[in-house]
Amino acid sequence: MQQPLVAVSTDVRQFDNYTWHAAPQQ
Repeated sequence: MQQPLVAVSTDVRQFDNYTWHAAPQQ
């Protein structure tokens, strides 16, 4: 179940972006 590094990087990017937007802006 290994995924390409690109796919993982993109997934992390999307998740990080979502978390950043979901977190309160200070």
